[in-house]
Amino acid sequence: MDGVLVDSEPTHERANAEYAATLGAAYDARLADAMMGRRVRDLTDALALEVGLPPEEVFAGREAVFWRLLEAGLEPMPGLHEAIGRLAAAGLPLAVASSGTRAYVEHVLAQLGVRAAFAAVVSGEDVVCGKPDPEIYLLAAKRLGADPADCVAVEDAAHGIASARAAGMRTVAVSHPLNQGLDLSAAEVTVDGLAAAADWILGA
Repeated sequence: MDGVLVDSEPTHERANAEYAATLGAAYDARLADAMMGRRVRDLTDALALEVGLPPEEVFAGREAVFWRLLEAGLEPMPGLHEAIGRLAAAGLPLAVASSGTRAYVEHVLAQLGVRAAFAAVVSGEDVVCGKPDPEIYLLAAKRLGADPADCVAVEDAAHGIASARAAGMRTVAVSHPLNQGLDLSAAEVTVDGLAAAADWILGA
């Protein structure tokens, strides 16, 4: 969802950096790249271990900063509504498999006006193991009533691509400014934007 449906990656990065600074911890490019596509709790657990605070306290603190920043609003990724419309018109059932919290995922989909387009929604809180483990994509396929081998995942991070591939799905990676330095080569194809992703899926 982040970096695919919604242009939220900069907000995540700002929240991570601002909160880490309050703890006296460094949130550098190496950590940012390592955590892109993973659950917020994976990041906050790592920070909690580094600074010696309870994991729940660090998670709650980071979330408070993030939700404050979200008050500025959310923007869809370019071409979102058109791409969803084309895929839905082709009769393809759609699902979200996001590392975000359940409240955040539902908030984003509602704010963008696309919740009704998705037959299934899976959050990072619905699985035991987050990406790159395949659990989240396997659960999404199950909720769609689909064979994972018949599914295509649209991703923007190496952890998400690894998760989808391990689940047996084909993957298309969407590039944007924040993932330019990431290795997306495990995807079948990397495209520039959602319109191109929809083209690839409909032609696959």
